[in-house]
Amino acid sequence: SLLTYDFRGPGFRNTIMAAVSVANHFKIKAEKIADAVEKFENLPMRMERKKLKSGQLVLLDCYNASPDSMINGLETLKIMACGKKTMAVLGDMLELGKFSEELHREVAKHLAKLKIDFVYTFGTESEVINEYLKTSTTVASHFTEEKLLQAELDKHFNKAEVILFKG
Repeated sequence: SLLTYDFRGPGFRNTIMAAVSVANHFKIKAEKIADAVEKFENLPMRMERKKLKSGQLVLLDCYNASPDSMINGLETLKIMACGKKTMAVLGDMLELGKFSEELHREVAKHLAKLKIDFVYTFGTESEVINEYLKTSTTVASHFTEEKLLQAELDKHFNKAEVILFKG
């Protein structure tokens, strides 16, 4: 039978495929697997989607951030935008130790390839992302004060149709 689900990004697809494989191994009926996948709901702040009255789609993925989850979130943003204007508001990836700068730079390299229209970084570690993006066509700004970031978002939020908050 055909398995349908509410797309939440490449990482979610891979998780579903792994879960289906395990369920098949334990001889769980296809209909029961399909029903469970179709009824699945994300936990709050984990690629949670909010449709605003303005028509904008907001992706909230702020539970935690690692290099892989950051890249997955950005890829999901790009895929779900389907060519519409995009914005990413990215916080620091914490607990990376001596690899923090290198891993933030890796995310920045991937981000530059995706050509997200607007990128706002917040914190101390994520400044590396903003610095890297200065050589790209992306409009990027970095903030260490929440009220300054909020003021910038107030000015530019309506310029994007799909927005990711990731941190």
